Amino acid sequence: MLVLFETFVTVVESGSISKAAEQLTTTQPSVTRRVQLLEEEFGVPLFDRIGKRLILNKAGSLLFERAKLMLKNFSQVRDDIRMLDEADRGNILIGAGLTINQFVLPTFLYFFHKKYPKMTYKLVSGNSRHVLEKLLNYEIDVGLITTDIDHEAIERLPLKTSELVLIAPFATVFPERALLPDDLREHSLITYQQGTGFRRFIDELFKDIGLSQLPIRLETDSIEVMVKMVENEMGLAVVPKIAAAPPIAEQKVKPLTLQNFDFPKRSLSLIYRKVGFQAAAVERFIDELKAFQEWQ
Repeated sequence: MLVLFETFVTVVESGSISKAAEQLTTTQPSVTRRVQLLEEEFGVPLFDRIGKRLILNKAGSLLFERAKLMLKNFSQVRDDIRMLDEADRGNILIGAGLTINQFVLPTFLYFFHKKYPKMTYKLVSGNSRHVLEKLLNYEIDVGLITTDIDHEAIERLPLKTSELVLIAPFATVFPERALLPDDLREHSLITYQQGTGFRRFIDELFKDIGLSQLPIRLETDSIEVMVKMVENEMGLAVVPKIAAAPPIAEQKVKPLTLQNFDFPKRSLSLIYRKVGFQAAAVERFIDELKAFQEWQ
Protein backbone atom coordinates (compact mmCIF):
# COMPACT_ATOMS: atom_id res chain seq x y z
CA MET A 1 0.00 0.00 0.00
CA LEU A 2 2.88 2.36 0.76
CA VAL A 3 4.14 2.28 -2.81
CA LEU A 4 0.64 3.16 -4.04
CA PHE A 5 0.53 6.23 -1.79
CA GLU A 6 4.03 7.25 -2.86
CA THR A 7 3.07 6.92 -6.52
CA PHE A 8 -0.16 8.89 -6.06
CA VAL A 9 1.63 11.76 -4.28
CA THR A 10 4.30 11.83 -6.98
CA VAL A 11 1.64 12.02 -9.72
CA VAL A 12 -0.07 14.95 -8.00
CA GLU A 13 3.15 16.84 -7.30
CA SER A 14 4.67 16.25 -10.76
CA GLY A 15 1.42 16.99 -12.59
CA SER A 16 1.38 14.02 -14.94
CA ILE A 17 1.68 10.24 -15.24
CA SER A 18 4.72 10.50 -17.51
CA LYS A 19 6.69 12.77 -15.16
CA ALA A 20 5.78 10.59 -12.19
CA ALA A 21 7.00 7.48 -14.03
CA GLU A 22 10.27 9.22 -14.80
CA GLN A 23 10.80 10.28 -11.16
CA LEU A 24 9.93 6.82 -9.87
CA THR A 25 12.06 5.10 -12.54
CA THR A 26 9.17 2.93 -13.69
CA THR A 27 6.82 2.73 -16.67
CA GLN A 28 3.73 4.85 -17.34
CA PRO A 29 1.41 1.79 -17.41
CA SER A 30 2.77 0.81 -13.98
CA VAL A 31 2.00 4.27 -12.57
CA THR A 32 -1.47 4.24 -14.13
CA ARG A 33 -2.21 0.82 -12.65
CA ARG A 34 -1.13 1.93 -9.16
CA VAL A 35 -3.50 4.91 -9.31
CA GLN A 36 -6.27 2.59 -10.48
CA LEU A 37 -5.62 0.22 -7.55
CA LEU A 38 -6.00 3.11 -5.12
CA GLU A 39 -9.27 4.15 -6.75
CA GLU A 40 -10.52 0.56 -6.51
CA GLU A 41 -9.49 0.42 -2.85
CA PHE A 42 -11.45 3.55 -1.93
CA GLY A 43 -14.26 2.99 -4.41
CA VAL A 44 -14.13 6.51 -5.88
CA PRO A 45 -12.14 8.26 -8.64
CA LEU A 46 -9.30 10.41 -7.34
CA PHE A 47 -8.93 12.51 -10.47
CA ASP A 48 -11.35 14.10 -12.90
CA ARG A 49 -10.05 13.13 -16.34
CA ILE A 50 -10.48 15.89 -18.91
CA GLY A 51 -8.88 14.72 -22.11
CA LYS A 52 -5.32 13.82 -21.21
CA ARG A 53 -5.37 16.08 -18.16
CA LEU A 54 -5.76 14.75 -14.61
CA ILE A 55 -7.55 17.17 -12.26
CA LEU A 56 -7.43 16.27 -8.59
CA ASN A 57 -10.98 16.05 -7.26
CA LYS A 58 -12.25 16.43 -3.65
CA ALA A 59 -11.57 12.79 -2.75
CA GLY A 60 -8.14 13.01 -4.32
CA SER A 61 -7.32 16.22 -2.42
CA LEU A 62 -8.25 14.56 0.86
CA LEU A 63 -6.14 11.51 0.12
CA PHE A 64 -3.24 13.66 -1.07
CA GLU A 65 -2.97 15.47 2.29
CA ARG A 66 -3.33 12.27 4.30
CA ALA A 67 -0.94 10.31 2.09
CA LYS A 68 1.77 12.98 2.46
CA LEU A 69 1.40 12.77 6.24
CA MET A 70 1.56 8.96 6.22
CA LEU A 71 4.69 9.01 4.07
CA LYS A 72 6.30 11.58 6.35
CA ASN A 73 5.45 9.52 9.43
CA PHE A 74 6.75 6.35 7.81
CA SER A 75 10.00 8.09 6.94
CA GLN A 76 10.37 9.26 10.54
CA VAL A 77 9.64 5.78 11.89
CA ARG A 78 12.17 4.27 9.49
CA ASP A 79 14.83 6.75 10.62
CA ASP A 80 14.01 6.12 14.28
CA ILE A 81 14.26 2.36 13.86
CA ARG A 82 17.55 2.66 12.02
CA MET A 83 18.82 4.85 14.84
CA LEU A 84 18.12 2.04 17.31
CA ASP A 85 21.07 0.21 15.79
CA GLU A 86 23.43 3.14 16.42
CA ALA A 87 25.27 2.82 19.72
CA ASP A 88 26.37 6.45 20.00
CA ARG A 89 22.99 8.16 19.62
CA GLY A 90 19.42 7.64 20.77
CA ASN A 91 17.00 8.47 23.57
CA ILE A 92 17.30 6.52 26.83
CA LEU A 93 14.39 6.26 29.28
CA ILE A 94 15.63 5.94 32.86
CA GLY A 95 13.52 5.20 35.93
CA ALA A 96 14.82 5.94 39.42
CA GLY A 97 13.89 7.36 42.80
CA LEU A 98 14.04 11.10 43.42
CA THR A 99 17.18 10.76 45.53
CA ILE A 100 19.01 8.81 42.82
CA ASN A 101 17.90 11.29 40.16
CA GLN A 102 19.06 14.20 42.28
CA PHE A 103 22.28 12.95 43.88
CA VAL A 104 23.55 9.91 41.95
CA LEU A 105 22.62 10.08 38.26
CA PRO A 106 24.00 13.57 37.50
CA THR A 107 27.59 12.40 38.08
CA PHE A 108 27.22 9.42 35.75
CA LEU A 109 25.26 11.33 33.09
CA TYR A 110 27.96 14.00 33.01
CA PHE A 111 30.57 11.30 32.37
CA PHE A 112 28.39 9.47 29.81
CA HIS A 113 27.38 12.63 27.95
CA LYS A 114 31.02 13.61 27.51
CA LYS A 115 31.61 10.32 25.68
CA TYR A 116 28.30 10.26 23.77
CA PRO A 117 27.13 13.86 23.19
CA LYS A 118 24.39 12.81 20.72
CA MET A 119 22.46 10.90 23.39
CA THR A 120 19.26 12.28 24.90
CA TYR A 121 17.54 11.18 28.10
CA LYS A 122 14.22 11.11 29.89
CA LEU A 123 14.22 10.61 33.66
CA VAL A 124 11.13 9.10 35.27
CA SER A 125 10.83 9.26 39.06
CA GLY A 126 9.18 6.65 41.27
CA ASN A 127 9.87 4.24 44.09
CA SER A 128 11.54 0.92 43.38
CA ARG A 129 8.31 -1.01 42.77
CA HIS A 130 7.00 1.64 40.39
CA VAL A 131 10.30 1.59 38.51
CA LEU A 132 10.08 -2.21 38.21
CA GLU A 133 6.50 -1.99 36.88
CA LYS A 134 7.48 0.59 34.29
CA LEU A 135 10.40 -1.57 33.18
CA LEU A 136 8.18 -4.64 32.80
CA ASN A 137 5.66 -2.55 30.84
CA TYR A 138 8.37 -1.24 28.46
CA GLU A 139 7.80 2.33 29.67
CA ILE A 140 11.49 2.73 30.52
CA ASP A 141 14.72 1.12 29.26
CA VAL A 142 16.61 0.78 32.55
CA GLY A 143 15.99 1.39 36.22
CA LEU A 144 18.07 2.29 39.26
CA ILE A 145 16.64 1.07 42.56
CA THR A 146 17.64 0.77 46.22
CA THR A 147 15.31 -2.11 47.16
CA ASP A 148 16.28 -5.76 46.74
CA ILE A 149 13.53 -6.63 44.27
CA ASP A 150 13.91 -9.74 42.14
CA HIS A 151 11.82 -10.79 39.12
CA GLU A 152 12.30 -13.65 36.67
CA ALA A 153 12.21 -11.28 33.68
CA ILE A 154 14.63 -8.74 35.14
CA GLU A 155 18.39 -8.69 35.52
CA ARG A 156 19.50 -6.90 38.71
CA LEU A 157 23.11 -5.80 39.10
CA PRO A 158 24.34 -4.14 42.33
CA LEU A 159 26.45 -1.07 41.50
CA LYS A 160 27.37 0.50 44.82
CA THR A 161 26.24 0.84 48.42
CA SER A 162 24.57 3.89 49.89
CA GLU A 163 25.39 4.93 53.45
CA LEU A 164 22.67 6.18 55.78
CA VAL A 165 22.97 8.75 58.53
CA LEU A 166 20.74 9.92 61.38
CA ILE A 167 20.59 13.72 61.37
CA ALA A 168 19.29 16.28 63.82
CA PRO A 169 18.91 20.08 63.78
CA PHE A 170 22.33 21.61 64.28
CA ALA A 171 21.26 23.63 67.31
CA THR A 172 19.74 20.69 69.17
CA VAL A 173 21.79 19.74 72.23
CA PHE A 174 22.72 16.09 72.82
CA PRO A 175 25.11 14.44 75.28
CA GLU A 176 28.72 14.64 74.09
CA ARG A 177 29.07 10.88 73.61
CA ALA A 178 27.67 8.10 71.46
CA LEU A 179 23.94 8.26 72.02
CA LEU A 180 21.67 5.69 73.61
CA PRO A 181 18.08 5.08 72.43
CA ASP A 182 16.83 6.82 75.59
CA ASP A 183 18.58 10.03 74.48
CA LEU A 184 16.22 10.24 71.48
CA ARG A 185 12.87 9.39 73.03
CA GLU A 186 11.79 13.02 73.42
CA HIS A 187 12.23 13.71 69.72
CA SER A 188 9.98 13.25 66.68
CA LEU A 189 10.75 11.69 63.32
CA ILE A 190 10.65 13.05 59.81
CA THR A 191 10.27 9.98 57.65
CA TYR A 192 9.35 8.59 54.25
CA GLN A 193 5.74 7.89 53.34
CA GLN A 194 4.02 4.58 54.15
CA GLY A 195 4.07 1.75 51.61
CA THR A 196 7.57 2.37 50.24
CA GLY A 197 10.62 0.17 50.55
CA PHE A 198 12.62 2.91 52.26
CA ARG A 199 9.89 3.44 54.90
CA ARG A 200 9.76 -0.29 55.65
CA PHE A 201 13.54 -0.29 55.89
CA ILE A 202 13.53 2.62 58.37
CA ASP A 203 10.68 1.14 60.44
CA GLU A 204 12.57 -2.14 60.83
CA LEU A 205 15.73 -0.23 61.65
CA PHE A 206 14.12 1.74 64.49
CA LYS A 207 12.41 -1.39 65.77
CA ASP A 208 15.79 -3.13 66.01
CA ILE A 209 17.28 -0.32 68.11
CA GLY A 210 14.23 0.08 70.32
CA LEU A 211 12.90 3.35 68.90
CA SER A 212 9.77 2.13 67.11
CA GLN A 213 7.56 4.25 69.39
CA LEU A 214 9.04 7.60 68.36
CA PRO A 215 6.22 9.89 67.19
CA ILE A 216 6.17 10.77 63.50
CA ARG A 217 6.00 14.50 62.90
CA LEU A 218 5.91 14.44 59.09
CA GLU A 219 5.76 11.94 56.21
CA THR A 220 6.91 12.81 52.70
CA ASP A 221 8.05 11.19 49.46
CA SER A 222 11.08 13.48 49.18
CA ILE A 223 14.46 13.01 50.85
CA GLU A 224 15.18 16.65 50.11
CA VAL A 225 12.07 17.70 52.07
CA MET A 226 13.09 15.44 54.97
CA VAL A 227 16.48 17.13 55.19
CA LYS A 228 14.90 20.58 54.96
CA MET A 229 12.44 19.80 57.76
CA VAL A 230 15.32 18.69 59.98
CA GLU A 231 17.07 21.99 59.21
CA ASN A 232 13.86 23.71 60.34
CA GLU A 233 14.01 21.85 63.67
CA MET A 234 10.94 19.70 62.99
CA GLY A 235 12.60 16.45 64.14
CA LEU A 236 15.16 13.76 63.36
CA ALA A 237 15.54 11.78 60.14
CA VAL A 238 17.49 8.90 58.66
CA VAL A 239 18.55 9.82 55.13
CA PRO A 240 21.19 8.81 52.57
CA LYS A 241 24.52 10.32 53.60
CA ILE A 242 24.98 11.81 50.13
CA ALA A 243 21.80 13.86 50.59
CA ALA A 244 22.82 15.10 54.04
CA ALA A 245 26.43 15.98 53.18
CA PRO A 246 25.83 19.60 52.02
CA PRO A 247 23.75 20.73 55.05
CA ILE A 248 26.15 18.92 57.39
CA ALA A 249 29.06 20.84 55.86
CA GLU A 250 27.06 24.08 56.15
CA GLN A 251 26.26 23.28 59.82
CA LYS A 252 22.52 23.30 59.22
CA VAL A 253 22.13 19.74 60.53
CA LYS A 254 24.45 17.36 62.36
CA PRO A 255 24.97 13.60 62.20
CA LEU A 256 24.27 11.54 65.30
CA THR A 257 26.17 8.43 66.39
CA LEU A 258 24.40 5.65 68.30
CA GLN A 259 26.31 3.54 70.77
CA ASN A 260 27.17 0.04 69.52
CA PHE A 261 25.21 0.56 66.33
CA ASP A 262 26.24 1.17 62.73
CA PHE A 263 23.58 2.12 60.25
CA PRO A 264 23.31 -0.54 57.52
CA LYS A 265 24.10 0.34 53.95
CA ARG A 266 21.61 0.09 51.12
CA SER A 267 22.50 -1.30 47.73
CA LEU A 268 22.05 0.73 44.55
CA SER A 269 21.18 -1.67 41.73
CA LEU A 270 20.76 -1.41 37.98
CA ILE A 271 17.79 -3.33 36.56
CA TYR A 272 16.99 -4.11 32.93
CA ARG A 273 15.02 -6.69 30.97
CA LYS A 274 16.72 -10.04 30.43
CA VAL A 275 15.19 -10.78 27.04
CA GLY A 276 13.71 -8.87 24.12
CA PHE A 277 15.00 -6.22 21.76
CA GLN A 278 17.28 -3.62 23.27
CA ALA A 279 18.44 -0.58 21.33
CA ALA A 280 22.20 -0.39 20.78
CA ALA A 281 22.32 2.93 22.65
CA VAL A 282 20.65 1.33 25.69
CA GLU A 283 23.09 -1.57 25.60
CA ARG A 284 25.96 0.92 25.52
CA PHE A 285 24.41 2.82 28.43
CA ILE A 286 24.12 -0.39 30.46
CA ASP A 287 27.73 -1.37 29.70
CA GLU A 288 29.00 2.05 30.74
CA LEU A 289 26.95 1.95 33.94
CA LYS A 290 28.47 -1.41 34.85
CA ALA A 291 32.00 -0.17 34.24
CA PHE A 292 31.67 3.33 35.75
CA GLN A 293 34.65 3.75 38.07
CA GLU A 294 32.78 5.93 40.57
CA TRP A 295 30.81 2.81 41.58
CA GLN A 296 33.96 0.98 42.59
